[in-house]
Amino acid sequence: MTILANDNIDDHLRQRGVLRVFTRTVEALAERYGPAVLLCSSQRYPQLAVRQRRIARPPGRPGQLLDAYLGLHDRRASLVAARERAALVYSAYYGAVRARAPQAYTVYDMTIERFPEHFPRHSQIVRAFIAEKRRCLERGALLLAISETTARDLRAVYPRIDPAKIVVTPLGVEEVFLAEAPPPPSAARPYFVFAGNRGGYKNFLALLRAFARSGLAASHDLRVFSPGPDSFSGAERAEIGRHGLGPVVHLITGPSDEAVRALYAGAVALVYPSRFEGFGLPVLEAMASGALVATSRSSSLPEVGGDAAWYFDPDSDDAIAAAMALLAGLPADARRDAVARGRERARPFTWGRFKRLTVEAVERAVPLRDP
Repeated sequence: MTILANDNIDDHLRQRGVLRVFTRTVEALAERYGPAVLLCSSQRYPQLAVRQRRIARPPGRPGQLLDAYLGLHDRRASLVAARERAALVYSAYYGAVRARAPQAYTVYDMTIERFPEHFPRHSQIVRAFIAEKRRCLERGALLLAISETTARDLRAVYPRIDPAKIVVTPLGVEEVFLAEAPPPPSAARPYFVFAGNRGGYKNFLALLRAFARSGLAASHDLRVFSPGPDSFSGAERAEIGRHGLGPVVHLITGPSDEAVRALYAGAVALVYPSRFEGFGLPVLEAMASGALVATSRSSSLPEVGGDAAWYFDPDSDDAIAAAMALLAGLPADARRDAVARGRERARPFTWGRFKRLTVEAVERAVPLRDP
């Protein structure tokens, strides 16, 4: 018996959350089915105790939407599935694998369906990607939604899909974020943190405007960590320059988990103004690290933050600025209580629970014989 784990993530640096989910899903399958799991990828995963088949990719392609459009990796994975007579195919990011075996997919969000205006330069590729994604969701034997919000959106956007095959598997937080650690050295100036990709619905430009409007730039910095690109865009530079924020906004790209934890732990707060998230992993990681969190009252973010986060309207620069000012002025005892509440909120979100729910869902949807 072979379970094919198909790594069709096209940009491993930018898709940090997708890569983490895929890795943990393969771990779950390997812990249950052992040598039956075969990983097909253009990357090497030395940390995964599974059989691995490398599928080389042509260099220079600009992104995962184009890969889904062309289906180059998945065509090769289809051949592997046929040769191995796979009993199950699990793909990291939808795709065009054709196999007789039942297929399983992780469903992250409905962002492209709900916000197509954020992808205007790639409209043809986006339409093709949505069409392929829909085919995956319709033929899939198992759809693993990363939050209740994602499951609800999936049912709303694609009402013809059998809801019985949708299973919620909430994400977890890495132990490094929950581990006790000495307090980070005091920064020269207090700072806020923004985490993740910055474009479109991530709403980073609104944060820049709110930071300027709050007046906090006179005494605080804004540290921005992203998987890339490693320089601000023209629009971002213009906004930073318009408000005179150049000396106080700092970009950090590709930090390690340990560096991210230290960044969170020393911050006044994570400010996460995204208009839409399938889960919102930075919110969870920040709370686990001992950071306060101010985030949007939208999509899955309240589902993750619960009563341990502060919420604002992401379409109101004034509301974002007010939340930043509130957290900057929070008394020390209230801050300690809020940090403890956030860490407690984060603790149940474990990868152990994620893996258990994933394996249980696979066993119910696709009964497999033991290898």
